[in-house]
Amino acid sequence: SKAVLTPLYSSYQAASAAAVCTVKGSASDYIAQTQVESAAGVDWPRNAAFAAFSGLYLGVGQHLIYNRAFTVLFGSGQDLRTGLKKVLADSLVHVPLIYLPLYYPFKSV
Repeated sequence: SKAVLTPLYSSYQAASAAAVCTVKGSASDYIAQTQVESAAGVDWPRNAAFAAFSGLYLGVGQHLIYNRAFTVLFGSGQDLRTGLKKVLADSLVHVPLIYLPLYYPFKSV
């Protein structure tokens, strides 16, 4: 229930993000393989790679980047100027220099 999960997520943010993103990554690859690609069977090593990438990078890594590093670098404001700084940093630095180079080796598994 919400009363139990909210304090758990608040106390263990990175671990919670890793757990949720691992499950979502695995489930989305499973659906992609079985429904979109109509594969005869599930490629479990590929599924494990997507689950690991999702949990480690999309869960923990992006939690640290967006919630910690961006707050230190740009502040916690929600005004237009702060938002634009964060979007530009994400679009011009984070995605092309960190996210994509990490994603493609996992995708090739």
